Amino acid sequence: MYDMVSLFIDDELTLDLKHDFVENIHNDQEFYLETIDFIDQEKLLRGDVVDRVPDTGYVEQSFKNRFFRSVMRPLAYGLAGAATMVLVVWMSWVNHAQIPAHMNRFVIYRPDVTKVEIAGSFTGWERIPLTSLGQSGYWEVTLEVPTGVHRYTYILEGETPFADPTILAVESDDFGGINSILTTES
Repeated sequence: MYDMVSLFIDDELTLDLKHDFVENIHNDQEFYLETIDFIDQEKLLRGDVVDRVPDTGYVEQSFKNRFFRSVMRPLAYGLAGAATMVLVVWMSWVNHAQIPAHMNRFVIYRPDVTKVEIAGSFTGWERIPLTSLGQSGYWEVTLEVPTGVHRYTYILEGETPFADPTILAVESDDFGGINSILTTES
């Protein structure tokens, strides 16, 4: 029924539907009242946004005030933003320098591949290649890992993620893969 009211308001009813609409209005008092409410709401929606411009008491400002608002205020905000960024970068550097790191050896046995990389939170998710240990099938790399909880995965042949089989703690990532979870302590 309400679809019919919308079609009526938008003048999209066929002659047969207009006939049915008028019969519904005539026979159903509740439908009639709701239709009137919808039409009143539509009148408000299609009406002017404001009937008059309210008096705000605005007084033309001096050149000095306009200059300050248009030039100096944005400049001050920009300088404050830059100072905040410098502070954040400095704090990040100070905090990073204070977190002890550990050398961690990552080893994987995959004799069936020709390329293995590792990527994780401790590498900024940049791929780091592992070195093949001759014809043994083992691949290794030793990396500095900060104290904390880290997620990582091996990448085989440049495209296939592979969780570390020696780490029991794993979780699904947002890309359909599995990340290993490594916790290092100070």
